[in-house]
Amino acid sequence: DNVDCGGNEAGLSQCLNLGWGVNNCYHYEDVGIVCREPFLFGARDLEVPTTPTLLDSGLGDGLIRLVNGQHSCQGRI
Repeated sequence: DNVDCGGNEAGLSQCLNLGWGVNNCYHYEDVGIVCREPFLFGARDLEVPTTPTLLDSGLGDGLIRLVNGQHSCQGRI
């Protein structure tokens, strides 16, 4: 909850947040995302995953995926 990304992160786990499992989520807090692949980050190329992605939350693996977008790099998490 209260995830704050600046746009230069390589993954959601690098965004500021209140901590895993801390939330007061309501639909008005839903998030959308648009990613690019591949993109230049520093001196090396990183690829942004566009298929269901495992994210290490410290609480075990979770599945994050984009849905209802116009293409594979856009949608609701």
